Amino acid sequence: MAESLYCALASNSLSFGSAGGSRPCCAVDTHFWKERGHLLANYDNKLLPWFNNDNMVELRRKLLAGQWDPICNMCKVRESHGQASTRQIFNKTLSDLEEKIGKPLRDDSEVAQDLSKIFLLDITVGNKCNSACLMCNESASTLWAKEQETITGKKMTWLDPNWFSEQHVPALIDHLPNLSAIQFVGGEPTISDAHIALLKRLIAQGRSKEISLGYVTNLTGVSDELLELWSHFGTKHITISVDGVGPVNEYIRYPFSWNKVSSQIEALKNIADKHGNYYIGLSHTVTLLNLTTIDSLLNWWEDQVDSSPSIQKTLPHIQCVNNPDYLNPLYMPKEMKEVARESLNRVIQMAIDRNLGDKYTPVINNIINTILDKEVNEDLQKVRWLQMQHFIMPLDKLRNRNIFDYLPYMKQYWIN
Repeated sequence: MAESLYCALASNSLSFGSAGGSRPCCAVDTHFWKERGHLLANYDNKLLPWFNNDNMVELRRKLLAGQWDPICNMCKVRESHGQASTRQIFNKTLSDLEEKIGKPLRDDSEVAQDLSKIFLLDITVGNKCNSACLMCNESASTLWAKEQETITGKKMTWLDPNWFSEQHVPALIDHLPNLSAIQFVGGEPTISDAHIALLKRLIAQGRSKEISLGYVTNLTGVSDELLELWSHFGTKHITISVDGVGPVNEYIRYPFSWNKVSSQIEALKNIADKHGNYYIGLSHTVTLLNLTTIDSLLNWWEDQVDSSPSIQKTLPHIQCVNNPDYLNPLYMPKEMKEVARESLNRVIQMAIDRNLGDKYTPVINNIINTILDKEVNEDLQKVRWLQMQHFIMPLDKLRNRNIFDYLPYMKQYWIN
């Protein structure tokens, strides 16, 4: 009998997609999982039947039987290359929590009987966002959708982007007796009014000190009000999204300047160092636009690690985009892949020079095996590359910019 692939996210977490749909976690492979198939509204906003929808029950059955599901491909690949997966990280979080509270929360049943074993609330707050990153889509950014509507002349529609509103807050938190952590992603979570209402309700209930908060954010909405609310909670895990240094990040994560990003990070470091209970991490999304410069980004990040005790020394969250396909680094030209390989070699040398041991070895091996060494049909590679160009060119025109001014290395691979 196969060993169980128990996943605390599938069994002990409630995870909402941007339309209020069910999913096991935010790392799910969206090619295989359609979260809109199970919207909270379809279950009369009742959490237990929503959590026990047929897709989630089937996933738990497979994992408990030791079978990987295609939707869990990211974790499967990471574990096969020795890189800590999201599943393993949150299984450790669950284990630590069980030790802290002195009672078991693991649930080996396919169908949950109640919500007493839920410790994590993972909320995508909707698609309200003040940035339009190149690898984004209308489900996660209103600004991205607005730009594409201007370019294509077609209205971008998304099912109930405002599912997470103040009226839903009581139903989400009042019946989770062992809730100990909340993760907010977006859109941009720091500009969500409903998320502010949720924090205020937990404070009013006297539960906030026992709950840690997590954010994946561009930091632009960190207001004085939000900082005051955070002071009532336990640990704060702030993961900042950065996809390059200087012009690389400016081009990919439009419209913010590098100076603004840098100043926001410095401000957060000062707050964290002053108040404690803050852990600052990095989320880096690898695309075919920035893989050749990953060494510069990771060198910059290690400088941040050295500059503040609040910066996490552990491996940053580094993921390769697989949707949209036209930004997947798998479809880089062969010559460009060799340049990317050289960049990874510089990361290895950086780790040696900084005495970091094998910190980056698993993620490097993962990228080499699944991206650089993987054979791709030449015709398909060219199709994906042209799709990327056809996406970039009208967007550059709308934004009054030129990709080569920011990413000059792309010019040699451009197909005229």
